[in-house]
Formats: sequence, C-alpha cells, structure tokens
Amino acid sequence: MKGDYIKINRSLLEWGWYKDKNTSRLFIHMLLKANWKDGFFLGIEIKRGSFVSSLAKLSEETNLSVREIRTAIKHLESTGEVTSKKYNKFSVFTVNNYCSYQSSDTQSDKQPTSNRQAKIVTITYVYDGCYKVVEDDYAWTDEMLEGLAEDELTAEEAIILRGEMCEGRSCSRCKLSAYNNGTGITCNELAVKHPERYIEVLKQYKKDHEKKEIEVVKKTCCLVIDEKRTVVHEEEIDNHDSCEEVLKRYCEEHDGKFFAICESRYAVKE
Repeated sequence: MKGDYIKINRSLLEWGWYKDKNTSRLFIHMLLKANWKDGFFLGIEIKRGSFVSSLAKLSEETNLSVREIRTAIKHLESTGEVTSKKYNKFSVFTVNNYCSYQSSDTQSDKQPTSNRQAKIVTITYVYDGCYKVVEDDYAWTDEMLEGLAEDELTAEEAIILRGEMCEGRSCSRCKLSAYNNGTGITCNELAVKHPERYIEVLKQYKKDHEKKEIEVVKKTCCLVIDEKRTVVHEEEIDNHDSCEEVLKRYCEEHDGKFFAICESRYAVKE
C-alpha cells in the first residue's frame, strides 16, 4: 500500500551528514513522518513531503534532546534538505526533494532533452514530478529544466562571488566548505568533482544577497497584563475576538487580577 514504506538510496552513504548520528537519524525519521500525499491540518494545506510536528514531539519520537533536535534541524536547513514554517502551536516541516527520494521506478520510453546550465541533458526516467537524467546523479524537477540558462554566471561573477564568500568568514560558516556543502569534501574538491553543485551554491549566495523589496506583515497580538502593569503573557492571535479567550485561559491557570489588550504590529517579513 502507498505510504507503508519509504525508499532510501545507497547514495545516502556518501551524504555529508551521514556520519552525524543525530542529523542522519532525524532526517530518516522525517522521511518516515512526511505525508506521502497532500492533506490538510486545521485548515492548512500540508503538501506531500511535509508533516506537522514540534521540537518536543520530534524529541519524544527520536529519543534525542530538544537541543539536539534543534541543532540537527539547523544542519539540515543549512544544506537544503529540510525547511520549516512555525505556527502558533506547531510547525510544518518539509523534506525538500521528497519526490526524488520517493520516486517510482517506472521507465519512460521517451527521452526528451532540455537545456540547463548551457548543456543538453537526456531524460531516461519520468517519475512523479521529477526526472532521472544521464548527466547528473540527482533527480531533476521541472523548475531545474526551465528557464535557468538566463541565470548563468559569468566566470568573472563566479570569481567575485567566491571571493565574497571567503572574505572575513571562517570555513565553518561558508556554504561551499566541507562543513556545509552536503558532500563532506573541500570547496576545491567540490569545484572539480561536482561543478554544477558548486555553481548552484554560488547562485544561491548571489540570490540571497541581492537587494530585495522590503515586505511588511501585520500581526495581531494579545498582551495579558497584571496589576503592576507588567506584561506577563503575550500571544499572537488570529483576530481581536480571540484576545478574550487568551485572557480567560490565562486566568484559569494563574492567580491574581489581570486584564488584556489587543494590539496590531507591523514587522518586516523575513
């Protein structure tokens, strides 16, 4: 039955975090927890490859401490295996490229070609949302096949970006280093053995450091205040009416006199 098992490729043995027992353990656990099909949780769409959890829940399920879970997630996010989005009472974790990890073994008779990074690639397998190509060990998605030629870096840009990444920064903080590139090899080895991965890291650095338009988001917060006018509890809420429920819940759990105010806040979107 679908969803009863997961696939793990032997290439995991070459993964940079494989020997980090906490990080590799959490990643495999996330593969097991991830939804095999789209669903909903409290009105929020949870896509295939994502799942709802929390640091405390992951700690309980893996027998790792919350601190170890937090560190492992930072490792996985730093190399792009996992992303997460926080909500009021839970988080949604997403295993990036879940489709390529759990793709079917159906072979396609067609072998279309497409241009990416100024070269031709040959597709040998068509999976559920991604493709196996002759020229790369990794599965490709539609986004990787379309429109990336115009994003090419010139040799001059690549040299400048490499210099910016190295200048005044220790190797442990550099995305090209063995600590963070996901392969466990040095940046110079990465450039020789996996040039496409090397260029992708440079492109991502360029994208992350380009000047972006500032976006502002509005948040509604309920502040519970005691008799001394000290804020004793703060909680983000969906609307002003929810502030009453927050105050009631707090008063049920604490002795004393309290009142609540609702305020709107504007913050720069990260």
